[in-house]
Amino acid sequence: MAHMFQWLTLEKGINQGKTKDQENKRLIRESQKHWHNLLERIIDIINFLASHNLAFRGHRESLKTGDGIKNSGFLAVTETTGEYLANAILEHLEKYDLNIQDCRGQGYDNGANMIGTRWESRVEAVKAVLLQFGEVIECIESLKNQTEQSDTLSDCDSILNEMLSLEFIVSLHVWYEILSRVNIISKLWQSVQIHLSIALEHLHTFCEWIKEYRETGFEKSLSDVRKFNERSCYNLPKEFRNKRVAKKKRMFDYESSDQPIQSPKIRYQTDFLRHD
Repeated sequence: MAHMFQWLTLEKGINQGKTKDQENKRLIRESQKHWHNLLERIIDIINFLASHNLAFRGHRESLKTGDGIKNSGFLAVTETTGEYLANAILEHLEKYDLNIQDCRGQGYDNGANMIGTRWESRVEAVKAVLLQFGEVIECIESLKNQTEQSDTLSDCDSILNEMLSLEFIVSLHVWYEILSRVNIISKLWQSVQIHLSIALEHLHTFCEWIKEYRETGFEKSLSDVRKFNERSCYNLPKEFRNKRVAKKKRMFDYESSDQPIQSPKIRYQTDFLRHD
């Protein structure tokens, strides 16, 4: 009878899932789920650090360790002035017998990255259009003749209408003259051999030149444009476009309105070179 009772109890436990084997299986499944979730979190952390270009900062087995591991190797300072930081770095290098000439490299002012990428790219873009003006016009006209899309045709007409205007050609000459000199100053200031006093002298000379150019450079540009038009095979305009000037509404007792600039040439010169 005892064995019969044990057999019935075992059968009941198996049917209800309450045997020791079932309990062990439940514990194993819970352990597997725990470590599976933990592994997923670790992978998520690694992906986050990698996507944000971050690095692991060590590890801690004890909750009482503090932040000593994370901040190890950092030079503690009490002031943030340039003089104090410079002296602290020099003293630290001298402590470890390091030559500062061997420790110099690219800083985080992005100075080395901007060499040849800003002013030079702009002056080269203007130079390409100015010196290859006819070729650019031919490319746009060729694109216009080969396409049937309305938006492309409209864009080509707009670009041609703008480029074949006296205002655009004058602006090309003016910007090429200015950007060429700015590019020279930019390269001079980026040179490691240049002395600060010499750089300031060149900058002062450029500022004086740009002031003089605002007064006399426009007529020189017009003279260059006339020669440019004579060499061109296109029938370029010789006069500036006359644009309608919008009038502002005034109250009845308001003072008399300012006289608008009537000459298109003077208006263009004022807006382009003398606008403060």
